[in-house]
Amino acid sequence: AATPMGAIPTGGAPGDARPGVVHVHTPGASMRDKVLDEFYNTELDYTYDLGVVVEVYIKPLRKDPSMLGKNGAAKVDDIFSNWEQLLMVNTEIVKRMREPGGRERVGEIFLQMADFLKMYAVFCAHQSKAMDAVAELRAANRRFESFLSYCQLRKETRGLDLISYLVKPMQRVCKYPLLFREIIKHSEKEAAAAPGGGSAASKAQLDVMRSAMAKIDDIVKVVNEKQRGAEQNDLMLELQTMDGAEEYEIMLPSRRLVEQRDVKACSVGIGGKTDSKLKAVRMYVFNDLVLLVLAGRRNKRSLFAYLLFDGASVRDAGSGKSNELEVQFAIEQRSYRIAFDTDAECAKFRAELDTAIAAHLEAAYREYMETAESEAFDDDAGAAAAAAAAA
Repeated sequence: AATPMGAIPTGGAPGDARPGVVHVHTPGASMRDKVLDEFYNTELDYTYDLGVVVEVYIKPLRKDPSMLGKNGAAKVDDIFSNWEQLLMVNTEIVKRMREPGGRERVGEIFLQMADFLKMYAVFCAHQSKAMDAVAELRAANRRFESFLSYCQLRKETRGLDLISYLVKPMQRVCKYPLLFREIIKHSEKEAAAAPGGGSAASKAQLDVMRSAMAKIDDIVKVVNEKQRGAEQNDLMLELQTMDGAEEYEIMLPSRRLVEQRDVKACSVGIGGKTDSKLKAVRMYVFNDLVLLVLAGRRNKRSLFAYLLFDGASVRDAGSGKSNELEVQFAIEQRSYRIAFDTDAECAKFRAELDTAIAAHLEAAYREYMETAESEAFDDDAGAAAAAAAAA
């Protein structure tokens, strides 16, 4: 069987978890050196795993995309996105870390490679969709299921399934800041114990480590934001296409998901009488509206209520129960009773919803004032121009 060792050293000792991967262990290492060793060794392991996916999964599927059914080639891209690019980036990192003094220069290496690490934002934004695609294909396609089972039995995969590999890029990119913090922490301790706070070279190296950590922190934030944004867009698309949502505009660039949870709800008529029994619904709270969604057979969603924050208010439920509250929506001229499992959940949600409604109304007022001021300025400028022309 082929072993994906294109970027990492071969000839590992018997018993290594990953065939051909040679770890380093500095004799008599300080805590700082141990962290540097860990950084290097885990980078080797991670790069090996990226290679495993290319050799064991991607190449066979690209060679025979029919294993994924109709439009198989496109489905390969849906699952693996820019995985091969990630392998190229981390192959280069490993190559530079393997050079003489490479582990000591890890901060410099990551500053040089930082812009390439932004490629992780592309993959991580598609990670959730990729895992969903694998699950759906596995359930519907017996041939693909057999292929995945075979791959999991191969020596290179070490018994891990494909989903376990697909989460590794996100895990790794989030691990980098932690490793740099540990290196900096122990470097600072060594500098404090050294005469004069350490040599000029060690101080310069520490500054580079701090710069690298700041850069990696920024990249991780971008990756997280892209992932959250992609997941929210996927969710809003699903909600937009559910039964009953045709006449509403759910997908908006300015709309952000605040939270989602399972509750029970019913509409409330005049005089506080409920129009129906409490129903189990999924509640999605965005920055400008609440959606109450029913789950039918086979998890098919349907819209129960679309409730904009404009003119919304929260009050105690007419039932008198402390784990229930009523939300009145002036635009829809409806109220909805929402029941939570506990009083504490109800109180917490009420405070959060009050805050979200207030923030939305404040933002809407601010936008209104800015628009009014801009229009007034345009009117004044127009009047001044007309006066000047008349003169």
